[in-house]
Amino acid sequence: MRATITDRDGRFAFDGVDDGDYLVSGSARNHLGASHTVHVESTTDTTFVDLTLTPTGTFTGFARLENASNHRSTVVYVNQTSNVAATDSTGRYILRDVPVGGHTLIATHAHYLDATASATLGAAGDSVEVAPVTLRLDRNIPPVADAATSGSCSNSPVQFIGHGTDADGVIVRYEWDFDDDGVIDYSSPSSGVTSMSLARGARRARFTVTDDHGAIRVTVINLSISSPDTFYVSHSTGSAGGDGSKGSPFLTLGQGLAAVASSPCIPPVLYVSSDTYNESASVSFPVLVYGGMDPSTWTHSSGAYTTLEGGVTALTVSGISGTSAGFFAVDIRSSNAVTPGASSVALKVVNSGNALAFGDCRFTARNGAAAGAGPNGTTGLNGGPGTTPANYTGCGLQQPPTGYGGSRVPGRNHGRYGRIWRVLPHQ
Repeated sequence: MRATITDRDGRFAFDGVDDGDYLVSGSARNHLGASHTVHVESTTDTTFVDLTLTPTGTFTGFARLENASNHRSTVVYVNQTSNVAATDSTGRYILRDVPVGGHTLIATHAHYLDATASATLGAAGDSVEVAPVTLRLDRNIPPVADAATSGSCSNSPVQFIGHGTDADGVIVRYEWDFDDDGVIDYSSPSSGVTSMSLARGARRARFTVTDDHGAIRVTVINLSISSPDTFYVSHSTGSAGGDGSKGSPFLTLGQGLAAVASSPCIPPVLYVSSDTYNESASVSFPVLVYGGMDPSTWTHSSGAYTTLEGGVTALTVSGISGTSAGFFAVDIRSSNAVTPGASSVALKVVNSGNALAFGDCRFTARNGAAAGAGPNGTTGLNGGPGTTPANYTGCGLQQPPTGYGGSRVPGRNHGRYGRIWRVLPHQ
């Protein structure tokens, strides 16, 4: 370590410095120190290093608390610097080594409003008495925060519902920390309502509101995120008394759909084996049906399907909107219609939007029934009068009495002559 003193121009020098890296530091009274790292090589005659020392001075003053007899522990700092001090019981503070120039001093104390003062140091070594300040009691009423959640499933977003009110001002910021790790995940100047998809498990969420005077209120809610309910159906390995688990699947598709209808996690999941199910199905709630499953591993292989051999209408889906629902790898077939004039329908969709999806599904509608007989025609008109017949060789025909005509016959458009002729012996 080597030291030297500058001349009146601030110049200094070190002679005979060996090659290497060095830290050159400078200090002076009423100045902030400075340092610089340099590399010295013997091939260079002189290495120049410039250090600038900042002149400093001292601020003193009083920062007192409203309606208090002990003014200790008020923090006073010079804005945009690292200069900070604390008051004694009388409220007096001393700020040393403050860079020369104009500054704003800020005094802060818990439950009191901040106070500020302005002061200037003109030259190194100056000591300036700052005008005293009084910190007023913070009479701001803190805001009120309320929070709740809607939804608790890992396969759909959870809605976080936060509200705040302020009796003597307005809320200027809403914040959510979804997992209470100290990191703000959501912030808004206008709303505390948002949604977020979360992984399965228990967690705590923290909601904070801030009013226009900087006061905050925090509330915490605990929630548990569940996996979506999953049920299993297998016509080949299930049973009528099954509970819908992997080890004890339901026997019919109807059993599975009845179970998922009351699931709290929307949409629930239904895995169905690659068997044939001789039943019709009706769905009016969100559900995801995955067909073509191997009932021993509950995995799906490409080209595998669940076959639904239904009635005249095999599958009816109604009222699906907003929350997703879908069928995947299901072969849906309707039966032949037998009622005269009836149709065969593989899939019937009622009052549903684009939340309903079908993936890798097949649809087969079989024969409709023939139409039945139509109604009877209207009653025919009376027949006209008989006419004189022609004479034929070999026999004589007698003209019928005047006024004989045909009788009424249902289903005809006109009357038909009655058979009223007589055959006479040949004369």
